[in-house]
Amino acid sequence: NDWEMLCSIHFGVLIFATPKDPGVKSIPETIADGDLDGDHYLICWDQDILSSIETASVDENTTTTLKNDPIVGITYQKKINGILINAKVVEAEDGGKYSVEIAGKQVSMTHADIMDGRGLVKNIINHRRKEHGWQVEILWDNGVNEWQAVDTYLKKELPDLLTEYAINHGLQNERGWNWVNKHIQYAEVSKIIGHCYRGKSMELEELYDDGTIDQVLMSRARLVYDQREKDILFEYAQDKNLLNTQGFLWLKKNSKQKAENWFENVQNSMGDLNRLNDYNKLTTQLHTALKNIRNSRNIGNDDIVELGRSYKQSLDIQKHGGKVKIPLHLRNEIKEKKLHKYLDFSLQA
Repeated sequence: NDWEMLCSIHFGVLIFATPKDPGVKSIPETIADGDLDGDHYLICWDQDILSSIETASVDENTTTTLKNDPIVGITYQKKINGILINAKVVEAEDGGKYSVEIAGKQVSMTHADIMDGRGLVKNIINHRRKEHGWQVEILWDNGVNEWQAVDTYLKKELPDLLTEYAINHGLQNERGWNWVNKHIQYAEVSKIIGHCYRGKSMELEELYDDGTIDQVLMSRARLVYDQREKDILFEYAQDKNLLNTQGFLWLKKNSKQKAENWFENVQNSMGDLNRLNDYNKLTTQLHTALKNIRNSRNIGNDDIVELGRSYKQSLDIQKHGGKVKIPLHLRNEIKEKKLHKYLDFSLQA
């Protein structure tokens, strides 16, 4: 029966095996991060070309171990000279060590060095509300309990675990937990819409691309915002003439460093294959959405016009970067939720 099924398939259809080990990537994923939603693959028989391609010989067991290593890929805060600095575990090395990126440099560290003896997070076992926001009690896999603030850093490190805990305890609609609903919908910060002081601490008001609003302390934003989010905050401060006021001065230094490193930033952006692949997918999905709506509505329909503009912008950002503007009510036309981070939903219907 299997043979008859194979014989019935048209010539040109590619068949990939599914790995038994969930820690091993499928073949399509290893080919330019592809998938099976209609991707085309190039098949080459030319010996002159094939003879010049070198393939690395990797032991299957080693690959599986590295893929399943829970510490590879995590980002965390490392205290150096009394200052907390963002760090990321890039890959596992021989001898039980790891390559860790800290402040733009890669250093070799042991598991104990990375986790400061705490191990990995095992569970969240309790929560409480304090003066400056919520805290959760974390159980580490070495048996130690520790209270930590539910801030921007923790949200990025434990989003799924925090989300599950919040839903199980009915917290997702409480002030300070609204981000849970956004996480489920893969929403991201699209704009800073205000700021205020709570005691001596400055708090920013964030507008997410799904229309929801949340708050974050400026001290945490400064520490854990990525460059895209810092750019959004800089635009807010510049628009409000706040760059020379206390609390916003650091943004000028960040902007200056970004300007000085413009060539390096452009090179990194152009060489980011995952981002380029996402841009191609976004353009394809916008084109499909435009074609589907155009077939069912009049040519002058507002949605057709907006999608046409969005499609054109998607072609431009492949060369120049940035975001594609699209009305919020059309966001579901982009089926792949991870692509929403390249969309700007500030347009009004």
